[in-house]
Amino acid sequence: MAKRLAVWSQSQILMIATLKDGLCLPPLEFVTVKKILGDFQNSSMIISEYAGCSNAFSGFHDFNSFNLLDICRALDAALSTPNDKKAEMMSKAYKYSSNRSFKKWVESFLFHMK
Repeated sequence: MAKRLAVWSQSQILMIATLKDGLCLPPLEFVTVKKILGDFQNSSMIISEYAGCSNAFSGFHDFNSFNLLDICRALDAALSTPNDKKAEMMSKAYKYSSNRSFKKWVESFLFHMK
């Protein structure tokens, strides 16, 4: 885990291109590390609409993992978003993750699966 957190501390973009998953922890880890470092303005997340956290989580650019043009659009958006907007989006993501317990996240995930 220490190596993964070290990677998050040096990364500017987190891309989750999963096609199917349940609990997706990397976005929660990424946003928490960026909060600790005070680096929201240089950070962006792009998350597949198929990721388990995409329905409940906010503060990221979404994309369809089956659509190459959509992936390119999300990458372009992450790279070209102004720093103040990046900080706003990451702040929104952190607010969500810091106000939710694991239990609440699971309940929300299961609710959206209906």
